[in-house]
Amino acid sequence: MYKVLVVDDEPLTRARLRRLLKRVTDAEVVGEASDGLQAVEQATSLHPDVILMDIQMPHRTGLDAATLIMGQQNPAPAIIFCTAYDQFALDAIKSSAVAYLMKPVAAEELRDAFAKLTRITRPQIEHLRARIMSAPKTFKQESSVVSRLKGGLLKTPIGDILFFRSADKLVYAMTRTGKEIIVGVALKELVKQFPGELVREHRNSIANIGQLESLYKDESGKDRVKLRDTDETLEVSRRQLTEVKKAFAGK
Repeated sequence: MYKVLVVDDEPLTRARLRRLLKRVTDAEVVGEASDGLQAVEQATSLHPDVILMDIQMPHRTGLDAATLIMGQQNPAPAIIFCTAYDQFALDAIKSSAVAYLMKPVAAEELRDAFAKLTRITRPQIEHLRARIMSAPKTFKQESSVVSRLKGGLLKTPIGDILFFRSADKLVYAMTRTGKEIIVGVALKELVKQFPGELVREHRNSIANIGQLESLYKDESGKDRVKLRDTDETLEVSRRQLTEVKKAFAGK
């Protein structure tokens, strides 16, 4: 039985990975970590066989954590990166099904990864780091949200999305055509993934800055934003009002 450490800054993502692991492989989750610093500490104390590691996290990235863990432990655990950033996939590790999985992680992909379990190398990590560092140069051209469909993936350009909303432990994206799609990425992570393109106006929703039309108070005195291409409006919390005003000023 594999001893597994699950590392992600989103509790819901960690819980989902736990459920998937029970379904797809003979594994025991021996610990969880919410950032790269905790990942290094947990790996040192728990000695897992496998680490499911997010890349973009506070305090220390998954790449930095993986490098430290590999330098401290012999043999080092196998590391499977699980991330929403599909454009960071490496040619050097794509062929191996292990080491890199895109969120939302599918059960069959996780099963295949464990079936072909190998250890990622330092050159692969450095190659991935270089790709991430260079990504902002072309990021605006490639901005899209990936959702999983039966039998494949769907990429929806950010420009086609009006807003994202969290409900019933899921995140939904509303498109300009009125279609609602399920996105396997938390709201907080979406804001980090698309800086300057999305603004959080409420704890349960984020809006596409390019779709902002007006900011006003409704009959009850609550602040709301009107979006283009839809009659729907979004409530703005008092806490997020300053950020929304900044988004309007920067348009």
